[in-house]
Amino acid sequence: MSNLIKQLQSKPEEYRRMVALVASISITIVLFVVWISVMQKNIFLSDTTQVEKQTSKVASPIQSLKSGFIRLTSSVTEQVSATIDSLGEIEYKKDIIE
Repeated sequence: MSNLIKQLQSKPEEYRRMVALVASISITIVLFVVWISVMQKNIFLSDTTQVEKQTSKVASPIQSLKSGFIRLTSSVTEQVSATIDSLGEIEYKKDIIE
């Protein structure tokens, strides 16, 4: 692998860009084919009623983003409160020592 990289480094920039483009397109195609095959398998294995039941249980993307944002803000608020409390304890201990 390192020999291949060294050989590519010695090639002109235009050739290296072409290799990078072909590699990225190839990887994208492979990922797309795998994704489609998994999705196709899921669709053919389950009845439409089962799919409808599963999709009704899944939250919409906006609801997911909203709940994620709420969890994030509550987590940040807790962290900020804990930090402020810690700083207050440090100040309190500093006053006691002096």
